[in-house]
Amino acid sequence: MSYHKKYYDFQEELWKEFEKLVRVGAKFPMLTEVWYGYGINPEGLSVDTEGRSHFLATELIANPNYTLHEETTGKDIIVESGHVTFMDTDGTKRTLEPDITDLWWCSKLLDASNGIDW
Repeated sequence: MSYHKKYYDFQEELWKEFEKLVRVGAKFPMLTEVWYGYGINPEGLSVDTEGRSHFLATELIANPNYTLHEETTGKDIIVESGHVTFMDTDGTKRTLEPDITDLWWCSKLLDASNGIDW
């Protein structure tokens, strides 16, 4: 099997698990870092040297109707992944469209939902 095929299969696996997680939600046993896309800097959050803002989440709010890729023909999957809502450490609900092409972040979020911290 080619490395490209392995990567693609891993990506599809993560996306399916991410979609399932958003549908049921999760309370994170440890604080989990969530990043906004480049150039999206909500008021009250600092901006790093790459122009990104982030916050620490305590919970992923369930959205039982969430569908990651219902129809992607002609759409940019990076920004058409649907909105998800997190609760931050201040109790503020923060809604964003995550960069689901960031497989590192997706896997870290899935691990955090299972109490796995590396």
